[in-house]
Amino acid sequence: MKFFNSFLETFFLRYQQEPSSLFCYYYPDSQKVQEITYAEMAMRLAGSTQLLHRSLKEGQMLLILSENPLEQMTWFLAALCTGAVPGILTPLTPKLDQSKYCQDLNTFISTYSHDGNARIVTDSGMMLNDQLHARIQELQ
Repeated sequence: MKFFNSFLETFFLRYQQEPSSLFCYYYPDSQKVQEITYAEMAMRLAGSTQLLHRSLKEGQMLLILSENPLEQMTWFLAALCTGAVPGILTPLTPKLDQSKYCQDLNTFISTYSHDGNARIVTDSGMMLNDQLHARIQELQ
């Protein structure tokens, strides 16, 4: 068995050699399963990676706040492709106290993006720190 230097090297080699082979399963709900091929994931990555190349510098943090696991995975991999450092934040769920969640999220974002080093991507696209703070204030 050949070992590769990185996950990305393995991903792109498989994409080149077997684009229609299975990359992963995605379960959008309990009744449905979707097979994601290497070609499909590469297409998803293309747009996200281009956006991040324009928006982030190598080593910059990308905070991912999405309710969609497939979107989380796409942004995570796109961050790796651009040399950024991905971090997935827990989205608000009915079990969480909304006020405390917003307060904790505000604190977290202020801590990690106060120097402009982090960018945040949400289900509605890339946001700057102050835009996300305004959205959190609306929730509170």
